[in-house]
Amino acid sequence: KEVLRVSKSTGKGAVDIAKAFQIVGSAQPELLSSAAALGSVTEAAVLLSKAGNIDVPEAANSLALAMNQFVASALEAASYTDILATSQQKGTATIPQLSESLKNVGSVARASGLSFETTNAALQGLAKGGLVGAEAGTKLRTILLRLAKTGRDDLNPATQKFSDILGVLKKEVGTVTDAQKLFGEEAAAAALTLINQKQVIEDLDGALNVNGAALEQ
Repeated sequence: KEVLRVSKSTGKGAVDIAKAFQIVGSAQPELLSSAAALGSVTEAAVLLSKAGNIDVPEAANSLALAMNQFVASALEAASYTDILATSQQKGTATIPQLSESLKNVGSVARASGLSFETTNAALQGLAKGGLVGAEAGTKLRTILLRLAKTGRDDLNPATQKFSDILGVLKKEVGTVTDAQKLFGEEAAAAALTLINQKQVIEDLDGALNVNGAALEQ
């Protein structure tokens, strides 16, 4: 009954909705005890599919993955959808590209103290500098792990704004050699990109959770 209700409310075929239910339920088994919760997350996924111009199962998978990585509840599904939609609208990376990035960095970002919104802002900073998709996620993950290894409070995303951390790095990392010493050869260029795109990240962080953005798009 819930599949048919969501199909009717979203205008999507029942087969696609049933697939989305299966994906969301598999990713978040706790939702299987509540048809309403499963339906609300799936409705958010349908909205995401329309905003991102991707099919419903892909959107359901992307949304469920992001929510799992950041330990979000079904009540936050709409907020996550709006953040992704606004991120696409105001940034450079598209929803599919952001989803690919999040696969590689989401869990580490949360463990490092970054919110879903801040992680999106950082990924958009990398996208502005030409790094998108899985590569962007991998590089950001390496950067966060390297920051953790410093043990410095002023470089700790759990206690400092990410844009403030980039401000500190801007003063200390002025050359490729400096970046290589701190972040390694593989992530040095990405770190410099983040530093150079500090203003973009600062502008986006705190401006992505726009209620109704996905529906508007």
